[in-house]
Amino acid sequence: MKRFNDGTSGFRSGPQRTTWMSLSLPVRLLGFSLAVVAFAFLIVRIDRNIWLAQGHLQEGFAAVKAEKFYFGVNFRVRLRKLSDTLLDYHLSGNATELQNFRQEAGDLKSWLQTRKAGFVEPDERAAFAKLEASYSGFLERVDPLQWLNGSGPVNREQFGTAYEQLARDYQPVLEACDEVVQSEHGAFDAFLKKSDRALLSLQRLFLLSLLLLVALA
Repeated sequence: MKRFNDGTSGFRSGPQRTTWMSLSLPVRLLGFSLAVVAFAFLIVRIDRNIWLAQGHLQEGFAAVKAEKFYFGVNFRVRLRKLSDTLLDYHLSGNATELQNFRQEAGDLKSWLQTRKAGFVEPDERAAFAKLEASYSGFLERVDPLQWLNGSGPVNREQFGTAYEQLARDYQPVLEACDEVVQSEHGAFDAFLKKSDRALLSLQRLFLLSLLLLVALA
């Protein structure tokens, strides 16, 4: 019990309340340093995640080549040119046209091989393998040494028959090409959805990083 000068009395018991300002300066500096380090660590971790996510997006966009989306158009054009060369050979019987057909057929097959690596998804690879098999079967069916018995020039009636036969022969190849294009479009749609989710996550990380910077300040 303690009596005050004004005649009142009171008492104090228990430990004094500890406040931040009542702590010694070294303790306060240590606490401040730990807070700065903790906030800085969080910001570094967030920024690292942002860089990783950005890197994944860059890799994804790098894999999306513009020429890939014109694959179906390019293949159809080259297949049509190959078919026209074959018809020219049977119409004229010129050995030069036969050489051109052989060259164009080999070039188209090599071109398919160079584009194969760009189709990485399972559905894409399966559709592409089907296209390769269809194209190989097409070349076997329209081989000039077997088709029309390699008899050289043909008359109008024979040419009409030959044209209809050739159209039937390359129709399965065109259908296989369409499957490749459809599978590729599906993979691209999935990539866009994944990219949207990644961008939304980046926005949230940027916002969180900004809030931490303000809190640290």
